[in-house]
Amino acid sequence: MALDDDVWPGIGAADLDNFYRELRRGIHDLEKAYAGGRLAELVDDPLVEWRVGARILDRYRSLLKGPRLPDPDRKRLETVFELLDHAKAETLEIETWYNARLVFVSCPWVGAEASYAQLENARPAAARHLPRGEAAPPRGLRVLVEAQDGTQIVLRVDQVVNLRFWGIGLVFEDESITDAFANLQAAGTAARFALDLTDLQQILQRILLIEGTRFPRLVPDRAGEHFEQLITDILNEECSCARAARLIEDYSQKTDLRVRLPWLGRPRGARVQLTQIADRERHRRKLDEIREPEHLVFFSPLTVAEFLDRQMHLRDPSQRVLSAAELHDFWAAFRPQPLDIDELAHALREQWVGSLAHAAKHPLGPLHRIPPVVRKVIRIFVAADAARATITFRETEREEVERGLPRRGRRGSASVALEGEELPVPTAPRPWRNLELEYRVGQRVSAWVKRSFQDGVQVVVADATEGFVPKEELGFGEARTAYGYFEAGSPLELEVLGVEMLAQRLVLSRRALLSDPWEGVSIDSLAVGRVLHLAVRDVHDGGVRLEVLPGLDVWVHVGTAPVARGDEVQVHVAEVDRATHRLELVLEQVFPRGSEL
Repeated sequence: MALDDDVWPGIGAADLDNFYRELRRGIHDLEKAYAGGRLAELVDDPLVEWRVGARILDRYRSLLKGPRLPDPDRKRLETVFELLDHAKAETLEIETWYNARLVFVSCPWVGAEASYAQLENARPAAARHLPRGEAAPPRGLRVLVEAQDGTQIVLRVDQVVNLRFWGIGLVFEDESITDAFANLQAAGTAARFALDLTDLQQILQRILLIEGTRFPRLVPDRAGEHFEQLITDILNEECSCARAARLIEDYSQKTDLRVRLPWLGRPRGARVQLTQIADRERHRRKLDEIREPEHLVFFSPLTVAEFLDRQMHLRDPSQRVLSAAELHDFWAAFRPQPLDIDELAHALREQWVGSLAHAAKHPLGPLHRIPPVVRKVIRIFVAADAARATITFRETEREEVERGLPRRGRRGSASVALEGEELPVPTAPRPWRNLELEYRVGQRVSAWVKRSFQDGVQVVVADATEGFVPKEELGFGEARTAYGYFEAGSPLELEVLGVEMLAQRLVLSRRALLSDPWEGVSIDSLAVGRVLHLAVRDVHDGGVRLEVLPGLDVWVHVGTAPVARGDEVQVHVAEVDRATHRLELVLEQVFPRGSEL
C-alpha cells in the first residue's frame, strides 16, 4: 500500500538522524540495483518505500521506462550522494537552539520585527494548524522566536523550515509542534531531492548520450550555496517569493533562483543569476558566458552598486524607486563611505560574505547582520530588474512571433497555436514602482472589488494599483468572510495599512473607516443566553450572515436547515467577548419570509 505523502515520513525531532540513515540506505540500494539492472525488483518493495518515500520511489520507477544510461565513471552515483550530503547538512547540523511559540497573529502582513499589536493579540496555535503536504498554512499562523537578547522575532512557517540550513533549531514547549516542524523539514528535503533526481536524469541524457561533453560540477559548493540562501532569505523576508532554481535550470539556463511575483505574469518566476564577484573584469567575463543575459536578473555586488548610482543621478523624482531618506540611510550603513561604484561593490561584497560567519547567532540567521536598508535595496533591485527583464523577454517573444517563429513555451518546448487560432504573447508588466513613495499609511483611497477569497478581498485602486483587504479588516464581528459577500465591481472606501513592496500591492482596511458598533451597546443587550430575532442577509457555505448591529455581522452555522435570504431566525448568544469583538450565536429556529414569528 502506498504511503500517505502528506504524512510521510511521520517522524519527530528525535528521529531525524535515523530518517537520514534510512534515506541514505534506501538510495544506496536503489542506485546499486539501477547500476546492476535489477531496479524492477526493488521499486515495489514496501520497506524501500518506507525508507525513501513515494515521491523518490516514483523517480526510480520512471528510470525503468527508458534505456539505462552508461556511467563508466560513476558520475551519477557521485552526484546523487553529493546531493544527499547537502540534504544531511540542511536537516541535521544544528548549532544553536531557540525557544519558540506557535501562534496566530492579528496583523500577519507586518515583518519579522514583532509589533506591539502582534504580541498583544497573539493567540496560541497547535500542531494541527501546521500544513500537511504542500498545503498553505492558515493565514496569520506565525512562530514567535525569542532571540538571545530577549527580543521577539515573528516568522512564517516557510521561514522556520529554512532555519535549519543555518544550523538553527527551535524548541517548542509543546513537543508535538517541535515534531511537526521536524517532519515538515524532512518531507521538504526529500521532495527537493526527488526533483533533483528527475533533473539529474535529464542532464545525464544530454551529457552522456547527446552532447558527449566533459561532466560538469552539478552540485554547488557550500560557500556558493550559503550566499544563494542568504539572498533567498532577504528576498523572502516580506513574502515567500524566491526559491532555489532546479538543477536542470541551473545547468541549462545559468539560473540560480526563481523569483515569482504575481504582477510579473511569469508562472515559474523571473530568472536570477547570483555571483559574489565585485571585480569589474571578472564580472564582465562571467556575464559573457550567459546566453541572453538581458532576459534575467544578474545579481552581484557590482550590479547593485550600479543600480544605486543610477538612482543617485536620476533628475526626475517620479522615476526613482528609492526615496531621498532611503538613499541617505543606505550610505550611512557604510563606514568609511565608498567613493565610487567599484568601492561600493567591494564594500557590499565584504558585508554580505562577512554576515555568513556565525550565522546561527540570531534567529534570523545571517540576514540579521545585513542592515535593514541594504536588505530593502536588494529586494527593490531584484523586483525592478525582474520587471525590466520580463519586459525585454516579452518584446523578444513578440518579435519572434511576428517573424513567424513559434512562441517560446513555458517549459522549454515551443507553444503551437491551433489552426486558425492566434497564440497571444502574454502582456508585459509595467515597470516596477516603489508604492511606499506613492502611498502613505493612513491615506484614504477608493477601490473596486476584483475578487473575493475566504481570507479577504482583492481590489483595484483608481490608478490600477492592486490592493488586498484581509478578512479581519473587512469589518467587525466574526462573520468577516468575504466569500459571496463583496461582489466584483462593488466600490469600497479603504484606508492604507501598509505596502507589500515585492507583491506590488497595498494592504488596506475597510474596518478602519467604520465606527465601532460595540460602542454604546449595553452589556445586557448582548448577554450570554439572550434570545435575538434577526433577518438573514446572506446564505453561504452551510451558514447565514446576520446583522446584529449596524456594522456588526455574524456568521451562524445552520447545517442542513432550509434557510433563504430574507428569512427571520431566532438565535441565542452563546459567547461574547467585548475585548476582542467576538460574538457567537447559536441557531434555534427559522421563520421563512412572510411567516408569523
